[in-house]
Amino acid sequence: MNKKLKEQMRAARTHEVRRAAEEMGMEAQEGRDLLPYLAYKEGLAEWAATDTLLRRGKASVPALLSGLTSNHGKIRSTCALLLDHVADDRCIEPLKHALYNDPLESVRRCALHSLVCDGCKACPLSMDVVAVLMQVAGNDRSMAVRRRAVFYLSMQSPDTRILPFLESLFLKSTDSVLLRRAENAMRQQLMQLGSSSFGNCSASPHGVRGFRRHVTDSSPNGR
Repeated sequence: MNKKLKEQMRAARTHEVRRAAEEMGMEAQEGRDLLPYLAYKEGLAEWAATDTLLRRGKASVPALLSGLTSNHGKIRSTCALLLDHVADDRCIEPLKHALYNDPLESVRRCALHSLVCDGCKACPLSMDVVAVLMQVAGNDRSMAVRRRAVFYLSMQSPDTRILPFLESLFLKSTDSVLLRRAENAMRQQLMQLGSSSFGNCSASPHGVRGFRRHVTDSSPNGR
């Protein structure tokens, strides 16, 4: 499928979604009144409500924040994910509460993404991203969420807390996927610090301790 055809199909879908929103009178509805449509699964009603909320930009933030406390898990997870596009500092504490307390993995995963991802936001949130990622990577009840947090750690700028934390994961975790991601995050940290001696450091406690000694000796802060 060529690029022009893809663009035509995307335009046709956008037109279909916006026509559905118009037919359902969504433009005239308050943001909170659109939230029930988010409970639909992969249908025009859900897409139309999502499109309407996102086109309103930051005006949708209060409605999306209220959706984080909905009794419907699909609404909570969708609101958490949509906040990635419109979130500002008002959203930090509600998203953190969802991340640390919601019983559904999907909600926690979406809240984590919205807190740490900067790609879709006008500006990053004013928060300690590394502290949040370490909390989740070490403590979330879902291994899938913990793995994702470690992956996000691999994308962070150098921080003296990250390498010791990753070492602690090697000492207490047996999940092979999480450990591979931790190893990659270590490598990324060292590359940013200008070190090339990570090599093929093994995931054994002995290898990690040797890695830690190197980090301690070569860190700009000497720790």
